[in-house]
Amino acid sequence: MITLHNYVLRELLKTFVLSVIAMTALFTIGGGVFNVVRYEGVGAAEVFTILPMLIPIFVTFTLPLAALFAVTMVYGRLAADNELVACRAAGINVHRLFASTILLSVFVALFSLVFVNYVIPGMIGQVRLFVRSNVRGIAEQSLRTKGYIAWTRGHGQLFVTAPRAVSNFDPGALRASGWDPKLDYLKVDSPTFLQLTDDGEVERLTTAEYAWVQFDSTKDPVQVFATGKNARDFQVGNHLAHVEEQYFGPRDIVLPFPNNTGFLSLTALLETLVYPWKFDDIADAVDTLRELLLRYHLREYCRTRVESGAPIHLVDGDGRQYYISAATLDAVERGRVQLMEVRVTCDEDDPALPSEYSAPLARVELVGRDQEPRVYQLQVRLMETEETPVTTAHPGSTTYQTARTKTELTIGDLNVPDDVMATLALCTPAALLDPAVDLGVDEPRISEKRAELQDEAVALQREIRSLLHFRFGFGLSALVTILMGAVLGVMFRGNRALAAFGLAAIPFGIAMLLMIMGRQTAEKAGTEILGASIIWGGLIGLAIADCVMIRVGVKR
Repeated sequence: MITLHNYVLRELLKTFVLSVIAMTALFTIGGGVFNVVRYEGVGAAEVFTILPMLIPIFVTFTLPLAALFAVTMVYGRLAADNELVACRAAGINVHRLFASTILLSVFVALFSLVFVNYVIPGMIGQVRLFVRSNVRGIAEQSLRTKGYIAWTRGHGQLFVTAPRAVSNFDPGALRASGWDPKLDYLKVDSPTFLQLTDDGEVERLTTAEYAWVQFDSTKDPVQVFATGKNARDFQVGNHLAHVEEQYFGPRDIVLPFPNNTGFLSLTALLETLVYPWKFDDIADAVDTLRELLLRYHLREYCRTRVESGAPIHLVDGDGRQYYISAATLDAVERGRVQLMEVRVTCDEDDPALPSEYSAPLARVELVGRDQEPRVYQLQVRLMETEETPVTTAHPGSTTYQTARTKTELTIGDLNVPDDVMATLALCTPAALLDPAVDLGVDEPRISEKRAELQDEAVALQREIRSLLHFRFGFGLSALVTILMGAVLGVMFRGNRALAAFGLAAIPFGIAMLLMIMGRQTAEKAGTEILGASIIWGGLIGLAIADCVMIRVGVKR
């Protein structure tokens, strides 16, 4: 019996391996690479570099079909050669010969699960990293082969045409001129910049003697910026102008394989499911909401201090203490705090610097530094009115014996008060996403933003759960579809092998269709359970059909 199992398994593996190679090559050479890359201007060198990263993706999806084809052919030939009849005559239970099929289906299922959940996301990450690091080369290849580069933007499109591009210049010369060594540069001769509106109408046309195009791959998304030298610029509605330099950008470059849940590994998906605020889109929304809360609590802190008659206490980066007294407080646009009849005192010991300020009007503004994590500071803008200027003084100072007047004065680099930061610290991402947590904030804009954030997080979690059902359903579908192919091969007895394979592909297609339908249904609010039921109910139905067909169609 072991010899018989080894014989069947050997035939299966031989046909299976050949089928995998043939189908993978067919899908790859037939345009699969270019459909996956989806980026204009990719040359042959880039394709052959990316190809080893893409082959595992193609293999994962060709594996079930190759296994289906292999079992249909092998078991059909066994039945056509009456080898199954010989096994029955020898007293062997023919159903036991399907052990090789089950073993192959388990291998395909495990392979698919591992690759879909771990290998493919990793390979896609490598492809994205390769494309990000070769944006300049892709743009240069597009310019040389197609004659133009196209960059989209939020409200139109920019086309760049040029007869020649130069990338083999001396980077040391650029750095000596103060250019950033972290950026990639491309020089184009005699470029033409054509800027279109959303409706495809010409908005701007610029020609130049030459232009420098710089690519910043340190940002996400990648940004491009162009500088045209000795340019002639024509803008619709204006006259033709000659300018020494004309700037375009920065513009975002949309790369293939965007950062979405479909390209996350199983570990990352489970982590995002538990902590949705770690996903980029949700993280950005959380930061926006926390900034609104910071502005709100800052305004309330200032209001409480002013109404109680206590000064607003602020400290700058050097440790100077500022005490701001005001008669009244008004809230203005974007959460800025406006104070009326302001007096500021500072513990400044240096007589060459002022220690007292007065102004009829002042604004306390929140300033965010562009860094990760984002750091916020305050600045106080003292402003004059028609009747009263801004004054600065330092009692006992020879420099400021007489108060000086100014039209406007800014006191910057002030730290956010500790009381405000302590209140904001309670507004953690988990608290913001939990509807049961009361933030104690009564402001419609913040409540609306929080509700939108919670809806986005819930939708993301539904999407992740539906994706998990789809991935595991796709992997485990091999257990039922491959077995059905073997049964159909026996039933057709090999005389119509291709017909048997085509018929076996129908349940496979039905399984894929049900999983896609189930995933889309599970992503919608209120139908999540229905979507999961479609996926697993379809697989259970195919498993029952396998049992019935083995029982009825294959005699023991």
